[in-house]
Amino acid sequence: MNAITLHIDGVAVPALRPRVTRGGRHTYDPPKSSNWKALVAYQIMAQRPPTLEGPLSVTMVFLLPKPKSRRKKDLHPIGRPDLSNLAKAVEDAINQTGMVWKDDSQVVELHCQKSWVSDGIPPAVGISVKTMSNNTRPQAEKEVSE
Repeated sequence: MNAITLHIDGVAVPALRPRVTRGGRHTYDPPKSSNWKALVAYQIMAQRPPTLEGPLSVTMVFLLPKPKSRRKKDLHPIGRPDLSNLAKAVEDAINQTGMVWKDDSQVVELHCQKSWVSDGIPPAVGISVKTMSNNTRPQAEKEVSE
């Protein structure tokens, strides 16, 4: 089994809906989203990971800064940004690099988590990608069938 571990520095930005020009003929990625994807792609290319083949299991951990407006007893980042949109932005950025995987359709298992970052630790994203054997039964199938 091959595995890749990647670290991306920065405050994660969710994938945003594409915007449409006034004439309605063209769509574009909002700058906030496209800038984040470019940063992720740049940092991944700098780490020079191999391109994995076959089915993949991916784990993403998003360490987000805790807003000052949140109470100290709020332990979990419930609310925006949406976890699935954070993951989608990273998947899109990885697709742009041509590294890690050929296409995100190879991802058959995805585990994501968002947490507040501790004081003194910069916001970041941790990514782990593992190849799965074609003989390995997906974890979700095990859980559903039991």
